[in-house]
Amino acid sequence: MSKIKDIGGGLLVVKRETWETSQARSTSFLEKAKRYGGFDGQPWPGERGVIAEYIENGLVKPNYFHKVQSYYRVVSKQYPCVLLYLSFNLEEGPPDSIIDVFTFKGFDHGFYDSEYSCFSALLHEVILDDRYEELEEFRKSLNVHLLFPSQEIASRFSYVRTALLRQGKDLESAGVFRTIAIFGER
Repeated sequence: MSKIKDIGGGLLVVKRETWETSQARSTSFLEKAKRYGGFDGQPWPGERGVIAEYIENGLVKPNYFHKVQSYYRVVSKQYPCVLLYLSFNLEEGPPDSIIDVFTFKGFDHGFYDSEYSCFSALLHEVILDDRYEELEEFRKSLNVHLLFPSQEIASRFSYVRTALLRQGKDLESAGVFRTIAIFGER
């Protein structure tokens, strides 16, 4: 059995409600959280049932798309969720068998190791945190989904972020950070 990351990417259902039901948040915070189109949130919410056996490192292989779609139809009636395809190979998108379902949304940056170990530096350190003026240019460059529109911008963010970490700035340092292409439903 090949590892999910060896094949370049996989399917993910993520719940967005965690931000909306958090303690009292500003309207600005909630608006940003609703627009954010990346992978951060609560992966695979609700009763996983039959889908659980297909989840590998937090994602499901594209050839099980119909199982994921059935699961998504059920949980999206219970929670505000999105169905995504994450691509770790930035030169490739979803396979031909499901390409018609997805469209490119942008690039996120962080780590997605499993449904229990994921963090978007883009969301938490750029969109929702304005402590470092060195990251301001990246806030201004985000697309409508609050994702990076190009690999070049994501790469530049990675470089600046690494420099800030070396300066001892208070940014997440656990995990191996990378740029991840995000595809959402059409």
